[in-house]
Amino acid sequence: MSASIIPSNDTDFRDWMNEHSEVFATAPTSIGLTAALATAFTAQVATMNQTWDDLFKAKQAYETARDEWKNVKAQTRTVGNGNVIRIKAFAALSTNPSAVYIAAQIPAPKPHTPNQQPGQCTNVKANLNTVNGNLKLTWKCANPGSTNGTVYTIERRVGTTGAWTPLGLSSVKSFTDLTLPASAVVQYNITATRSGLVGTPSGPVSVVFGHAGNGETFIASITTETPAAKKMAA
Repeated sequence: MSASIIPSNDTDFRDWMNEHSEVFATAPTSIGLTAALATAFTAQVATMNQTWDDLFKAKQAYETARDEWKNVKAQTRTVGNGNVIRIKAFAALSTNPSAVYIAAQIPAPKPHTPNQQPGQCTNVKANLNTVNGNLKLTWKCANPGSTNGTVYTIERRVGTTGAWTPLGLSSVKSFTDLTLPASAVVQYNITATRSGLVGTPSGPVSVVFGHAGNGETFIASITTETPAAKKMAA
């Protein structure tokens, strides 16, 4: 079909039409066309070229207008931000700041939210690297939204009694003990802190180690002690 001969790509389409406009007009009757058909085709191609030129100019005008819009938008934003800053400064000195914000139709600043206490570290898990002897601890901690920047303090003690020894700090919910002592039981205590506020400690996390027949050490169990529930007075 003739439709498949004519390209669909815009550039190829225009080239084909312009080339064949000249071909068809040269000797129309020798290829089965009339002079009138050839003339009409030439006029149609001329209209096509004019429309293409108009489109190109419109695209250029659009790009110029778009760049101008970006510049004007940035300038207007600067002026608008300056006015908002002045209104906020005026409201801060006003005896009725809310009325100023309402009149300016600008939302009033949100009241300051005091820092909240970090959450408690729970679901503590341990993974022993049998190659280098390091113990990696991971945990969960449901911190309030205002506790970004929470730091976790990790303490350790050998056995289940005695004083706790500071082991290290972590800004993420994991920590690797690089100096694991040789003991059947090692306890850890993890506490979240931020801006001077301290969360509830995890409670002693007991990691009990066992030894396989080949002498390899493994984690036999891991348990977390939780405070006993307080009984209600009768």
